[in-house]
Amino acid sequence: IGFKENEYLYFVISSSMFILTIKTIYIIMNINISKLYQLIIMSSLGYLVLLIIISGSFIELLLYVNRVKRLNKKLKVFYDLSDNNKHTSLLICDNEGNVVYANEKFKNHDSPSQFKFDKNYNEVLKAPYRRFRPTSEIDKIKSDLYKYGQWRGVLKSANEDLYIDYSVQLINPMDKNSLISVSYMDISDIINKELELERLKVYNREQTEFISNLSHELRTPIHIFYSTVQLLDKFCIQNESRFANVYKKYTKSLHLNCKRMLRLVNNVIDISKMETGILKGDFQYYNLISIIEDVTLSVKNYAEQKSINIHFDTSCEEFISKCDCNMIERVVLNLLSNAIKFTDENKNIYVNVFGHDDYIDIHIEDEGKGISKNDIEHIFKRFMQCDKSLTRKSEGSGIGLSIVKSIIDLHEGHISVESKIGVGTIFKIILPQIGDNPDECNIFDINDYNTELELSDIYEVLV
Repeated sequence: IGFKENEYLYFVISSSMFILTIKTIYIIMNINISKLYQLIIMSSLGYLVLLIIISGSFIELLLYVNRVKRLNKKLKVFYDLSDNNKHTSLLICDNEGNVVYANEKFKNHDSPSQFKFDKNYNEVLKAPYRRFRPTSEIDKIKSDLYKYGQWRGVLKSANEDLYIDYSVQLINPMDKNSLISVSYMDISDIINKELELERLKVYNREQTEFISNLSHELRTPIHIFYSTVQLLDKFCIQNESRFANVYKKYTKSLHLNCKRMLRLVNNVIDISKMETGILKGDFQYYNLISIIEDVTLSVKNYAEQKSINIHFDTSCEEFISKCDCNMIERVVLNLLSNAIKFTDENKNIYVNVFGHDDYIDIHIEDEGKGISKNDIEHIFKRFMQCDKSLTRKSEGSGIGLSIVKSIIDLHEGHISVESKIGVGTIFKIILPQIGDNPDECNIFDINDYNTELELSDIYEVLV
């Protein structure tokens, strides 16, 4: 059809008016023609007008059919696109929130029960995603929708294991009764992969920092070994009588740095065993109060060399539970070692134990420099150090507290930390009672070597 839209209408009207004008002129002028000819002409003109009107109506019908075909074709494309969409749930609602259209993705997968078009979309959205806090979210979405005509964002569940890319807009913002288009899709896999990738990047960065720190920790004692050996070789050749005196002078430093290296290697091996689940622990019945007190007293003399006072107090004398005594000793030694390391002279360290029916609280508090809030959030992570510079005042690999956390977890306990810069830090441990309450328990024997090994990176107390 060669007519553009509505051109046929102008053609029909103008043609009809032209013929009617001729007919009118003819009647007015009353041309002298026989009645028969006059009737024929009048009838012909009338039929011609009728023919033009019929032709115009036919053309209008053809154009209407053509428009309907084009519209149906577009509708088919829309329905095919929406109904066959495997990733996005699509809804169309009226301005009261009642669903007037939903694609197959929503009806077959997202809707928990048989879908009905009379359900309000507030209820429809709440059902498949109950873990959201939908009331506040939907109220905000509605507010932005009628203010800006659209809203798009990511909704996440309370425990952050489900992420939804959610979009809503008015189909005709100029119409007060405009329909509302709603679309959303689950992007949890994408978000979780991005988060996992970010965690891997952080882990790799921390691992790189740990390797750099480990190299620094190993290089220092190795240099001391090498320098001492060179010095001993020199005196051995030049003056054997002075060799014993020189060796006696430097032997303590050699032993100390051997312990530092051994402690470092032990920590690396143990953290690897804990990651793989190889390190299980030898659980026997012990009096936990006695272990904590003996370990604290074993460190007291070393702390006094730095003019630091350690105070021990307990609300009960006995709390028998299954535990690995060496692991518990290691936890207390590590926390006391950190307390001594970061506490200045003439300060105090407090070890308090509070007994309960089925668990004990252990508080190890110092008056040191404190830990920042940002560092507290990551302090139990592997390779974490508050001071990562190679010129830091205190030695350490940054995995001691991670091992402490793993040991506490192995004993089904909990550890937390509170700190204030310039005031001090307190570590709080909760250990539950494991096993029955036997009549007898094993006796814990303190090992001075373990104490010296754990304190080997504090020069002030061992050199």
